[in-house]
Amino acid sequence: MIFELPLRQRTADGRIAQAQLKLQKLDLEERTLRQQIMTEIYDTASAINTAWQRYLATKRELEAAIVLERGENQRFMLGDSSLFLVNQRERATAEARNKLIDVQAEYEQARAALRLATMQF
Repeated sequence: MIFELPLRQRTADGRIAQAQLKLQKLDLEERTLRQQIMTEIYDTASAINTAWQRYLATKRELEAAIVLERGENQRFMLGDSSLFLVNQRERATAEARNKLIDVQAEYEQARAALRLATMQF
């Protein structure tokens, strides 16, 4: 016995299968994009946390440099130091201030990247 399916039926079944495959492909692409965006958001949040920790450490470094500079100035006023050492402390404080500015900029860049990443989602 031979079983035959009309040509139109096979064509329709083929189109249905093709449409289902396209839907599966679109679903996989959507999941992939969502995962990429979430990964980007997590990475950016991690960068923010790291930048914030660096900011706090750099701020403490600046505070310590200011204390040392003040102490060196007092020693100089009392005659127990030299202008060279006072100048070194002043330079160290200025460098710590510059570093803090750089770290603050890095932190703000990370925050902006997070806002951008979350806008895409």
